[in-house]
Order: sequence, then structure tokens, then C-alpha cells
Amino acid sequence: MNRQRNIFRNKKGSNSNRSISAIGFSLVAFIFGPVISLFLVFGITTILNMKLGLNELITTTPYNMIISMLGYPIILYLLIIINSKLYDGDLSKFGFSSKRKYVRILKGIGLGIGLVVGLYLLSLIFLALYSITNNKFNFLIMFLFVIGFFIQGMVEEILMRSIIMNEICNKSNAAIAILTNSLLFSLLHLSAPGVTALSFFNLFLFGIMFSLIYYITNDMWLTGFAHAAWNITLGVILGTEISGQVIENSLFRTSSTPYKSLLSGGDFGLEGGLIMTIFTTFVILTLIFSTKIIKTKRSW
Repeated sequence: MNRQRNIFRNKKGSNSNRSISAIGFSLVAFIFGPVISLFLVFGITTILNMKLGLNELITTTPYNMIISMLGYPIILYLLIIINSKLYDGDLSKFGFSSKRKYVRILKGIGLGIGLVVGLYLLSLIFLALYSITNNKFNFLIMFLFVIGFFIQGMVEEILMRSIIMNEICNKSNAAIAILTNSLLFSLLHLSAPGVTALSFFNLFLFGIMFSLIYYITNDMWLTGFAHAAWNITLGVILGTEISGQVIENSLFRTSSTPYKSLLSGGDFGLEGGLIMTIFTTFVILTLIFSTKIIKTKRSW
């Protein structure tokens, strides 16, 4: 790209200690998020069962998944603290701008939905899946998941793109930063149910795709909400697995066509199939060639 972007420069110059601290503290916050979530699930379910006798209700999969998402607001709060301590509270360093904020958010939501629609239509062309209406649909549960996924998507993008990608780029170049943070993104999802070598590689490609989107736009409103809309459209609307997890009360229920799980991702969901590989590779190449990204060192 011909013009430098403020996500890769700082008038004070490079700061090794800040880079190490930012990446280290952010990873600790993200890794311990699931641990916090486990304690929340155990604590809340125990208390509600003791006080109200709701054990059968709250130990079902949807409510456990929703409670586990309570860890993400905590991670978001920790990331905000990191921003205040290491970046002087300047949210523009995270890619947030107050200018045309709601337009950026709407563009992000539209982009996330559009990407999933493209992936879904390609899967239909290959006859790799089918969708039916879900008689277990629950509006309240769907609403709670929408809120949870918005926070989760934003947290993951701030961590991987705003902090880790920017700091690595500060020490090397954009290409290394994009590849490294994308690999780390896929590694952090290794504990997902049903993960395979192909799904791991697809998560790596997903990381590259969203890293490029952030690099090109320098807009965390757009990137974060696009990630959230991706998860919501896949899991809450279409009802396909998200990294191996199923939302039973989704609007539709989407399943793999028998004997075509390699294409559709099987139990891992669309993110784990060959169609995802083809689709994300196409999007990545389109982003690269359409913007003519220059592999050059950039300083803050």
C-alpha cells in the first residue's frame, strides 16, 4: 500500500518492552479467560441449583455455553486496562475511531454476513450440506448468543489484530505479522471439539483473511463486528457448528450431506471443510491483489 497507516507507526518510535508486555499480558488475559469462564459456569450453576433448584435447566448445553461467554467481557476489560497502561488510553491505537462509527459497524456486519453467505452458497453448489427449520428455536437464547458473539468477536480481533499483529509488525514487517498472529489464532483454537488438521489450517487462513481486512481498513469497528457477524450467521442463524460447538436453539439447523463431510467440515462445521479452504484462499488472494500490499518494514 502506498500510504502508511497509523496502526503501524508511533511518533515515539519502537518500544521493545512495550511490545513484549502488550503481547504477554494480552495472551495471559485471553488464555485465562476460559479458566474464568469455567469458574463462572461452576459457580453460577451451583448457586442457582442450591437456591432455585434449576440444575436441569442450567446444565443444558445452550445455557452452559452462554454462561461460559461471560469470560469475554472480563477479557475485554483486561484489554482496556492494557490499553490504558501501555498506550495511554488511546483507543485509536486499537483501530477505533469515533468518525462515522456506526457506518463502520454496519459495514462490518454486512461484510461478515456476506462472507458467510458466499461460503454457504458455495457449499450448496457442491451439495455438501442442507438446512431445515429448527423446531427448537428459542428467541431468548438466540438473543443472548448474539450479544455473546459480538463481545467474543471484538475481543479476539483486538487481541490478535490490534495488539499482537501491530506489535509484531513493529519489529518485522506486515507479512510476518499477519502470518504469525494467524498461526497463533489457530493455535488458541486447538482445544475446540473435533478439531482436525484441515480445520486447524482453515482457522489459520481465517486469521490471514481477517488480518488483511484489518490491515487494509485500519478499522477495528469494521473488523470486530465482521468477525462477530460471521459467528452469529453461522451459529445462530444457519445453525451449523462453530469450531465444533452446536447452538441447539438456532433459527435453522444446517447439517453435512452424508459422505461429504470432507467438503463441509463434518462435526467441526463449515470452518473445517475443503470448501472453507477454497473460499478463504480466494478471498485472501482477492484482498492481496486488489490492494497491492507491499511487504515493507513499517515503524509506529
